[in-house]
Amino acid sequence: SMARDNLLAVVGTDQVGGRPERTTYKITAEGESEFQNLLRATLWNVRMPVDPLMPALAFMVHTNANELKEALVHRINQIRGQLKAAEFAIAHIPNETTPAHVRELYRLSSARLEAEIPWAEALIKALEAGEYACDPATLRRGAD
Repeated sequence: SMARDNLLAVVGTDQVGGRPERTTYKITAEGESEFQNLLRATLWNVRMPVDPLMPALAFMVHTNANELKEALVHRINQIRGQLKAAEFAIAHIPNETTPAHVRELYRLSSARLEAEIPWAEALIKALEAGEYACDPATLRRGAD
């Protein structure tokens, strides 16, 4: 479809042995312009990543506060493990074969993950202080 839209042009096709035929493409001037527009739009606009935790939090009152606290502690531990793994990955990226910007992908992911820890710790404190009524049994009884 990108070739049909004049974003890519066919350079050639070849086949090696019994493997399926492969087509090689190159980006057109129109394709380069579209790429730059999409890249610029992504760099200059902030969009929240979709996180399945968000809808789960919308239903947190339907769970037990103790289970929610334990789940948050578990998430914090998982995040710390992922952050440690990212540190090792960054330290062991082969300089000679990997572009330097790959480290920034790890760093951005790590920064986003790390931001969840103080938020989760604050929510745990709020739950312990009784700021949220999390009791599925009470909620079900109220619906009767």
